[in-house]
Amino acid sequence: MFNLFVNLYVKVEAIIGKNDEAIMNFEKVRSIDPYIVTYMDEYAMLLKIKSDHSKLNKLVHDLLSIDPTRPEVFVALSVLCEGKDERGTLSNAEKSIRIDERHIPGYIMKAKKFYESALRLEPGYLGAALALAELHVIEGRNGDAVSLLERYLKDWADDSLHVKLAQVFAATNMLQEALSHYQAAQRINPQNEAAKKGLERLEKQMKGVDPDALEEEEENEVDDADGEQIETELL
Repeated sequence: MFNLFVNLYVKVEAIIGKNDEAIMNFEKVRSIDPYIVTYMDEYAMLLKIKSDHSKLNKLVHDLLSIDPTRPEVFVALSVLCEGKDERGTLSNAEKSIRIDERHIPGYIMKAKKFYESALRLEPGYLGAALALAELHVIEGRNGDAVSLLERYLKDWADDSLHVKLAQVFAATNMLQEALSHYQAAQRINPQNEAAKKGLERLEKQMKGVDPDALEEEEENEVDDADGEQIETELL
């Protein structure tokens, strides 16, 4: 149970862009329990980002010997095939979904192949680029997401493009860059709600305040007020 908790913590590190720390902690978990499979597909994705092919190969070999029936194993295989065997990438992602249709990383790999194919057929398809960038962020590939989106800035004056870039920069604590893109989005479309809300969150971040903590406090205050109103009505 402890290892599962640590794995979940490491997964969060990857989501917020702390890839090196996440890799180091995944390795610690494996040293404690070499037979753990849960979230090891996430570890495989991080090794792919770092181009650590020897560790990725060993991880996949180990997972296959531990339990070849788990969806994480086929996602890891899909990651291993990525860039070398596109059919294998898609096939293994689909196998992971057949084993467990609730296993999200399998869908991520499958969706990536779909959007990459769409962009090969139509490189200027901004919708596919935005969707693929979101998948990169989910995988912890924030740098890849930024590189992809910035290629479209020259040809697209699009508020959603700037909002997505701002969100990625904000998630990696590059707050000035995030501010610049939120402001650009508002100049293009002053009615963009995502830009407005993003700026509100960003202002809190720039003051060193956790915006999510404030939202939770506000929700609790609303719940308390509702509870008091119900008690008054009962009296």
